[in-house]
Amino acid sequence: MPIRFAGVVGTDLIKREPLERMRRQGFDGVEVFLWRLSREQREKAVDSLAHLTRELGLAVSDIGGGPSLVDLGLPEESEKALALGEEFLNVAHSVGTRVSLVPSFRAPPGAKKEEVLARAGESLKKLDQAAKKLGVYLTIEPLNRYETNLLASMADTVAYIDGLGTEMVRLMADLYHMSIEEASTPSALWTASKHLVHMHVSENHGGYPGTGTINYGEVFRVLKEVNYDGFMSIEWHKAMGDAVEAYGRALPYLKALYTVI
Repeated sequence: MPIRFAGVVGTDLIKREPLERMRRQGFDGVEVFLWRLSREQREKAVDSLAHLTRELGLAVSDIGGGPSLVDLGLPEESEKALALGEEFLNVAHSVGTRVSLVPSFRAPPGAKKEEVLARAGESLKKLDQAAKKLGVYLTIEPLNRYETNLLASMADTVAYIDGLGTEMVRLMADLYHMSIEEASTPSALWTASKHLVHMHVSENHGGYPGTGTINYGEVFRVLKEVNYDGFMSIEWHKAMGDAVEAYGRALPYLKALYTVI
């Protein structure tokens, strides 16, 4: 199965008009972030998302907004984070995606990295059972050194997942963060491939693909060699004005390059 393409949307874009535009542009799905919402707000957004994507023929590539590794790894937050993690597994299942994101983020001053990761690992092991029943991956998102002090590189994240001994904990690769952290993006993708289930793409400067220095030709070669068949979600790291219009400029470049590589 070829790579499928999605665009990242917030709750402000879970509406018919922007999602219809994305469908016309040729997107296969949408990635949705449900950050800092009350349960009532989240349920309303999920209901709208499920209804609109089903009606428009769009898939949901993944869901973000659940607990981070920091939440799962801090003793004062872990119990609440476990409950939220299970809730987001159910949200992912209800909208038909197999990917629930777990970003690494930054532990507070004074927290020891090893202790936070160890406790987060125990939390992930507990969530692994629920994830297995629902068929949803707990997908760790490594970030760059300026946004996390836990897991930043593909190699460190793969080693961490291997050490857990879980079945449903996987990882995603974000080319923006990788452009900061990795000596070789192709080599890092090979390392990640054993657990890779999702991707974020933008440019090294945070803009849309094709306007910076990331070699997408090399990226697609590796993804084809490792038979990657997940989603590739376009995500911005700087203000883009009309995000849906920008998506329409980025997608043809990615599709054309993927076809010829």
